[in-house]
Amino acid sequence: MKLITNELEKAFQKAPLYSTEKIQTNLKKVVAKFFLPNSRFVWLAVEGSKTYDSEGEGHWLFFGAVRMFDDYEWGYFTLEELENININRPEDVQIQLDSSVQPFQSTAAEVMIS
Repeated sequence: MKLITNELEKAFQKAPLYSTEKIQTNLKKVVAKFFLPNSRFVWLAVEGSKTYDSEGEGHWLFFGAVRMFDDYEWGYFTLEELENININRPEDVQIQLDSSVQPFQSTAAEVMIS
C-alpha cells in the first residue's frame, strides 16, 4: 500500500512544516495516521513537506505525535523511516495508512483516544 496518496499530497500542501506552530499540540488537526498492524505503534502526521535533494529525489518530513508503547511523543519523522521499519516481524508486515482517518477531520487528541 502506498503511504502517501495523491489526496494526502494535496492535504499536506495545506499543512506544510511549521504551519501549526501556534496551535496547541493536542488541538492540531491530523492529516494522516500511520500504524504498524498488530502493535501499539502509531504515527500521527499534523504537518508535512516534501523536499528535494541535489539529485531531484523527493523526501517527506513530517511533524506529529508518535506512540511506540504507552505514550505519545511529539517530534519529526520521515517517510523513509516509516517505509524501512523492521521490528522482528515477517517482511510482509509493514507500516500502513489508516484510511479511516480523513485529513483535517479530527484533532490529535481525538485520534489519540480512539
